Parts: sequence; structure tokens; C-alpha cells
Amino acid sequence: MRPTSITAVAEAPQPGGVAARWYERVLPAWQVTYSLLNWNPHFQSVPGELRRLRQFLEKNCVTVSSAVDVGCGDGAITARLRDMLGLQRISGVDLNHELAERARGRGIEVIEADMETLTSPSKYDLVVSYGSLHHAADTRQFVRTLGRLSIGYVLIVDNTVRQNALHRVTGSRHFPLELSPYRTRSSEEIVSAFDDGFRVIGSATFRNANVFHDRSFVLARKLVVSCEL
Repeated sequence: MRPTSITAVAEAPQPGGVAARWYERVLPAWQVTYSLLNWNPHFQSVPGELRRLRQFLEKNCVTVSSAVDVGCGDGAITARLRDMLGLQRISGVDLNHELAERARGRGIEVIEADMETLTSPSKYDLVVSYGSLHHAADTRQFVRTLGRLSIGYVLIVDNTVRQNALHRVTGSRHFPLELSPYRTRSSEEIVSAFDDGFRVIGSATFRNANVFHDRSFVLARKLVVSCEL
């Protein structure tokens, strides 16, 4: 199959669409409000984040013909990724059967497996971890799992922290408003988790919909080893 170009995601009416547009205009107030109420503000800002992600992938000349979203949940974001990448089909991985069924209802081909120990004969041009890394116990092991599935690129989109007093507290696994039992990583730690078989070709960090963390994109490309006689 010929690789497809990345296309803009249509702004179809959906829950959170209006909130997303308002959020982008009044970021500080929304950050504080959502954080104090302990809602999930990130999902409200997904349309804006996907626009940034599309520009990020275009800047790094990424074209793909197959993709998998590791930790796809109910497939809501996975379906948007499929549309953005211009794919007819996209795969997902999730251990939760109920969420996997909801993802299948969105046309996602789901493998029900633990995202941290997944092994699969299938390989993909692009392996995506969209908001899943901070639910993994071991950064390097999780990144290796992503790498084993890839014949092209690995993309990680997740919350990240900086080396300052606030983020050292809010990134801790003991922080009461953090839903994951594991600490939040820094973008530098994610970059360094890739082994010698990959080269990080792009990274970007933005203010998050959650006042306590940043949001980062990290893109790595698999190195092709050629032997010349």
C-alpha cells in the first residue's frame, strides 16, 4: 500500500468541541478550573492538540500506510488519528475488554493485550502511544515494546514534567490529583529511553490542559541497517 499524506482532521460536531475552542482562547482560566475540579481537561483540548500534532508530523516529513495506537482505550482518539493520517484502517491495543469493544464499534482493529508486555507478529509504519506512557511502570521497557512493533516510526504523546519545584511535586506518583500510580516523566527521560535502533528526529513541548504538567510530542525513526559488499 502506498504511504498516505497527513490530512487535516475535520472538525465534526462532538462532545467537547466547543469547550476545546474556548479552552484554546482562555487557557489560564480553564487550566485552573479543570485542575481544581479534577476533571479530564486533556480530552476537551484534543482537537487543538491534533492540529499541533499534524503540523509536527508534517514538519518531520512523516508519511505512513499502517499505524497502531498502543493503549487505545475506547478508540475515540485512535479514530481521529486514523482520519488525520489518511488511513483506511488503524489498529489498537488495550487490555480492557469493555473499552476494546467500544473501540471496535468505531472501526478500530483491537488486540486485547497488556501494552507493557505485548508481542505481536504484526509490524506497523507508525506506532503511537497517545497518553499511555504515564500508565506504564518502566519507561525504557515500554519504549522497547513500542519499538518492537515498528518498521518506521514511534510517536509518544504524553504528560511531562520539568525540573522545577512544582513539577517535582505534581509529577510524583503520590500527588493526589494524579490518576496514574506511576510518576510523570520528563521529555528528556522519554528521549533517552530509545535504544540504538532508533533516532529521535523531533520533540516539542507545550502547556498542557492540566496546570500541573506539560504536554510533549517525541518522534523517533527506526534506523535501517544496510550491508554493502
